[in-house]
Amino acid sequence: MCIETDFERGDLYGRQALELARQIGYYDLISVVLTNLGSAALDQAQDYVKAESYFAEALELARRTNDNKVISANLGSLGDLKKRQGNLDEAAVYLQEALEIARRVGDFWLLGAILNECGDLYLKQNRLEEARAAFKESAAISAKGNQEVAGSALYGLARVAGARGDLDEARQKGRQSLAMFESMSHRLKESVKTWLDSL
Repeated sequence: MCIETDFERGDLYGRQALELARQIGYYDLISVVLTNLGSAALDQAQDYVKAESYFAEALELARRTNDNKVISANLGSLGDLKKRQGNLDEAAVYLQEALEIARRVGDFWLLGAILNECGDLYLKQNRLEEARAAFKESAAISAKGNQEVAGSALYGLARVAGARGDLDEARQKGRQSLAMFESMSHRLKESVKTWLDSL
């Protein structure tokens, strides 16, 4: 088998790790590997079928082991996947449950990430006040620790401002987001840059 991309190499190693975790019955690791494989399939390969399969299996296992953090993360990932497919009603169901669980768990990184997904959904639905509130809450709780989540929240606030016609605020928040993503060499920096150029 010839491996041609980083995604293919990572997918192969991930599937090998998954097989080993299954052989020894290490359920926590199985859930984590499935979640990571799903994220890679979604973000790098845009393979929605494979991503959904991984997330659904991780979710099922997490429900059996009562791992609320993994349950919330995979519900959020399924919501993101459905949102990307344009299935906004289905995305809302997943994201609502993910948000409720993330609030109970109290993991601020997870809560911020789920709030960003909710904000993005509301933005797609043109529910600008709800989008702004979700991104604002995410920015507030993630500002102290997680730059990736904080950068995404700022990008969301920038897009809300842009949708409202407040281009000065949109540019300001967009530049703040871009600076964060550039400092991390994050993959979203190109998306933010392209969006800023379009204003």
